[in-house]
Amino acid sequence: MRTSSEKTTAAILRKIVGKKDWEWAQMLGRSVQAIHNIEAGRTKLTHELATKLFHETGISIDWLMKGDPTVPPIAENGEPYKAEIYERAQAQKSPYDQPHPVFRNFDKLGFCARLIAILESASAKKDYYMAHYKVHTALDSLQREFGMDEKVYQDTAPYSYNVHIESACKALEKVLAGEKDWRRLFPTTKPTKKQPSKKRRR
Repeated sequence: MRTSSEKTTAAILRKIVGKKDWEWAQMLGRSVQAIHNIEAGRTKLTHELATKLFHETGISIDWLMKGDPTVPPIAENGEPYKAEIYERAQAQKSPYDQPHPVFRNFDKLGFCARLIAILESASAKKDYYMAHYKVHTALDSLQREFGMDEKVYQDTAPYSYNVHIESACKALEKVLAGEKDWRRLFPTTKPTKKQPSKKRRR
């Protein structure tokens, strides 16, 4: 098997998977020379190609994009990356960049919880409105890039707390309605309470 280099995360990934350069090029829709340039670091790995690699192999996009080959590779779910993960990703591959609704809901809930925690932390530090401004700026940037499904949430009506709160609650209710599905896929075991030992009477 020929590898251009092991100085990049892209090169390390192909070595772990065990694919030849022409097989890799065919899978990613790139030329063999383009693969060599990326693996040698002559061409920057784009986010688009990193996303494609994630869908094909299960590798972490974050690990790929950071580009540090000295850091052990990990899968998107955080486990150490092995060739078996590539085989699993190929077997379970879903339509490109359209994950199952259960996994989308899992991400939505995680993002909501993280945002709440950030705003609460900013409030405790008496810096709430700066965090509020930065969140709005980030959301506006994402909306310009990806658009927004107004069937889920409408942000174009004249500003009114009642209208926005009602729209936001409906969006969250739909996400929470899928709780049974993700609990079935990701069961959690509640720790059993330790019963206090009864003292024997003498």
